[in-house]
Amino acid sequence: MDIIIYQPEDFIITQGSLSESLYFLAIGHLKVTIVDEKWKLHHLPTMIPGVMFGEIGLLCECKRTASVISDQYSTICNISKDLFQ
Repeated sequence: MDIIIYQPEDFIITQGSLSESLYFLAIGHLKVTIVDEKWKLHHLPTMIPGVMFGEIGLLCECKRTASVISDQYSTICNISKDLFQ
């Protein structure tokens, strides 16, 4: 497990990318966005400390379904795909 500090506006996950990790938000807030098939941007609720994310891609072995962006300085625990299995 790695602990990473992200700056505001850093991308943690990019929609459509390969799933390589699972994440836990320890400190900070994260924005979540989805671009639909008509290229319209949708904003989902802000993530707060204690939330886990990135599990869909690992469990389904599919590409990322949303983008996750740091809204402020954020501390995130990252568990790689290899450790998850």
